[in-house]
Amino acid sequence: MGKLLFMLTLIGGAYWYWNGPYQQQPQGVSAADQLAQNGALMRRCVGEKTRMSTTGALAGMGGVAMSREDAERECAQHYGLQQRDGEWHDR
Repeated sequence: MGKLLFMLTLIGGAYWYWNGPYQQQPQGVSAADQLAQNGALMRRCVGEKTRMSTTGALAGMGGVAMSREDAERECAQHYGLQQRDGEWHDR
């Protein structure tokens, strides 16, 4: 009888958890949020790359300042993103 009561309690608890707290958990990031995160990531990366290359060029460390297109290409390759319709999507 004790085993039956334990099993019923375990099944009841699992059923409650599945239909309550588990189903209310966020199931991931929405597509719009992911695009916004990718855009912010790319803006930050491109800004850092162009700023670093410009600072290095001005300080006489050799080389030429990196263009925005080169910085975008390098950041996109690093993060595995590609630009479509003006937004950065995962590959």
